[in-house]
Amino acid sequence: MVYFILIVCSFILLFSNLSVAEQSGEAQLEEVVVTGERLVVPESKISVKNAETLPAQVNVVTPEDIDRITYNPMRPITSLMQKVPGANIVHFGQGDMGGSFGMRGFSSTVGHDVYTAFYIDGVPQYFQILGSGASSIPAQWLTPEVIDRIEVVKGPLSALYGSPALGGVINVMTKKSDKSSISLQAGSYGSFRPNLVISTDKSPVIPFISAEYFRTDGYRENSRYTRDGNVFAKFTVPIGQHYLS
Repeated sequence: MVYFILIVCSFILLFSNLSVAEQSGEAQLEEVVVTGERLVVPESKISVKNAETLPAQVNVVTPEDIDRITYNPMRPITSLMQKVPGANIVHFGQGDMGGSFGMRGFSSTVGHDVYTAFYIDGVPQYFQILGSGASSIPAQWLTPEVIDRIEVVKGPLSALYGSPALGGVINVMTKKSDKSSISLQAGSYGSFRPNLVISTDKSPVIPFISAEYFRTDGYRENSRYTRDGNVFAKFTVPIGQHYLS
């Protein structure tokens, strides 16, 4: 008797499900066809605007970030780069001989090779250290006054840049123009740094000139440091929607 009741209940459930399925089938929507065009973005080596074309994460140090960051005048570029998550910055501590930039476990000074590419306005910056097999990136002359932004692309980009870009790519973009200004910084241990900026965007040839002097006695013996006449000059000519600098 029990088995008979179970069989009857099963048939009732089966037919009720079929009835619900038929009712739901009557309420089905018509076929929806979605059409569109494929958007092809030209690949650029480093471009925040085309960041979706890059197979890695992109970080940008903006002009607003540069204004907020407290930096060391002896090593300004490494001070700015230390704010980028996952970037390993090493300064050799011997004047302006350069530094080491690394990401994703790849350093820019490993043996004779460079594994993190470093560019200034798209120009690669690699130099061999005399007497050693390592390479340095002499970017300490880049003062915050001349930097427009820093673009950091993490991850292996050797297909676009070759073997130096296994860890990632760093591209420092310098300013085309700015407001003319005079600034003065002073600190302990006889630190003294004036900086002059001359620029205008009202002329056919846009000039941007930044001149810096820096000296410090240092906090220990034989640590005095002087950077005389650090001058950056850039002249830009608009050509249509592009620029020639």
